[in-house]
Amino acid sequence: LKQSHPLLKAAVRFAPLDSPEHVCRALSLARPRLVALLETELWPGLMAACRDMGIPVIVLNGRINQSTARFGKFFSSLTRNIAPESVFAVSEEDRGRFSAMFRCPARVMPNVKFDLSMSSLDSPPKAHELSSCFKGRVYLFASVRSGELKRLPRCFCEIVKADPRAVIIAAPRHMHAAAEWRDLMEDLGLRPVLASSLSPGAEVPCGHTVVWDRFGDLPQLYALAAAAFVGGTFTQGGQNFLEPLAAGIIPCVGPSTENFGWALSQGAGGAPSLEEAGLLHRVRSPGDAVRFMIASAEAPLGRDRVRQRYSAWLAARTGGSVLCAREIERRLRQD
Repeated sequence: LKQSHPLLKAAVRFAPLDSPEHVCRALSLARPRLVALLETELWPGLMAACRDMGIPVIVLNGRINQSTARFGKFFSSLTRNIAPESVFAVSEEDRGRFSAMFRCPARVMPNVKFDLSMSSLDSPPKAHELSSCFKGRVYLFASVRSGELKRLPRCFCEIVKADPRAVIIAAPRHMHAAAEWRDLMEDLGLRPVLASSLSPGAEVPCGHTVVWDRFGDLPQLYALAAAAFVGGTFTQGGQNFLEPLAAGIIPCVGPSTENFGWALSQGAGGAPSLEEAGLLHRVRSPGDAVRFMIASAEAPLGRDRVRQRYSAWLAARTGGSVLCAREIERRLRQD
């Protein structure tokens, strides 16, 4: 970098909360008997401090992406020097990456998120307080990413043309992108409004679109929608496609779902995958998404029926939370 960019000023530093000074002080104050790191939270400063202070470290519900695994392989002397005592990974692929990176015992466990999903079925989300604003049939494009900005809005035009009752809701993954989505929809003649400008009693006519610039409303929007597409799946690895199932709606996703690969495989004993169970529809193009969503809105399966099928699918995948609790308890008893 210095050779190609001579004016570049670069320095290598610990992340602020992972500096040796901070983590050593925190560990000295807390004096933990065990440190359990969750999912992707692999902090080298913390792990090194635990090694120096003789505090055992384990990883639970572990996930690791390919780029981090490559880094670990490149700096193997560093990663193996701070390796956890054991890793419980959410997929066979993650288990292999952890094992190669740290050379420590690693096994596969059920993802804790499946337990959370099962508990959410006991109290399914209710439709949003603004549901009375929508007189038509809501097509929801959830957690859409900037990389999909040039592809998806034209789908909105196709849906509005094919279904006169359609109302489109586009919920950007990042709130700062809402204005950009609104501007593009205006250019396409889709008559967008921002959700923040709506209040109970307002009306969004058929053929109009709403850019959802309010945070934390997705579960309620899934409960409102007649059909749903989960964004990020045409460009950036995908977003959570389990949420709509808890609301009783089968989602549509694009081909890019590697961020949630752990949710796509078969379960123990050959239990069917989401797609095999008919609980997820994967498409190759935005046009395919449009056709699936219109068909779903025209002939819905029924929310209660979807939730029942989803509950049966989850049953073969739960138990991760209990496994984590028992592993922590076992290690504390050994101490």
